[in-house]
Amino acid sequence: MTKKMPEPQYALADLGDRRVLAVGGREHATVYRTRVLQMLISFSHMTEYLAEQPEVAAVTTFDTDATFVAIVRAKVAELGLRRVHEVAHFENDGTRRLSWADGAFDLVVAVGVVEHLPPRNRRAQVDEYYRVLAPGGYIAILDTPNRWFPLETHSVGLPLVQWLPPRLAWRYARSCRPDRYGRVLFEEFVADGTGWRNATLADCLPSSGRCGLEDVTEAAGYGWRFFRDTARSRTRRALSPFVAVLCGAARAAGLPPSVCLPYLNLLLRKLPATAPDA
Repeated sequence: MTKKMPEPQYALADLGDRRVLAVGGREHATVYRTRVLQMLISFSHMTEYLAEQPEVAAVTTFDTDATFVAIVRAKVAELGLRRVHEVAHFENDGTRRLSWADGAFDLVVAVGVVEHLPPRNRRAQVDEYYRVLAPGGYIAILDTPNRWFPLETHSVGLPLVQWLPPRLAWRYARSCRPDRYGRVLFEEFVADGTGWRNATLADCLPSSGRCGLEDVTEAAGYGWRFFRDTARSRTRRALSPFVAVLCGAARAAGLPPSVCLPYLNLLLRKLPATAPDA
């Protein structure tokens, strides 16, 4: 389970020719608007949350975006997060062979990541998550938009757009979301990291599939239970009985109920290797 982290207290004054950010009694000139500041402030709360847990001895994290890495490093230093041992920056190709040894970590967490991995590298990159996971350890792949859910809810926000060929999807987005995509070039729309294609269950699993993995998603309170218990909108509550039937059918078929939900939330345990018979 996650918790809401306390937000730093700040005030942003727009003086016309400049903006002044006041934090902790100090003022700083900034070009950022409130929305950008809120994004920067909220970034990396997962790192902070994990670093606060008494069961966690050390946290290692990485990103391919140098700006995000700089933001996290600054927050780690500013907040004195001593359990965060490394905030690494890798180029995209570097994530196909991470620098850590096999089984280096007892817990691997990927939140809203898999859908942004380029399709040409995605398999190799996801396999690395499982390579560095220790036998008996857990991997949490959370908040990953489900490609097979009919409504794309992650970025474009249009029905079926993630199922269309890229150029047709681009035209569909430009036509139905002109305020957001009207001036977006096709090359920008299909660029690495855009994420509108979303991800499938198979994308979130290693090359070997579910072999050697124990699904503990529902027992941990994610998947269907999380969707049901956090339903707030009228539409989501109205759809819940129908979704419950689909999730039950998925469970009967031996699939995680998340395959029927807008987002894949998976918690899997890597089973220890069994010793060969004498």
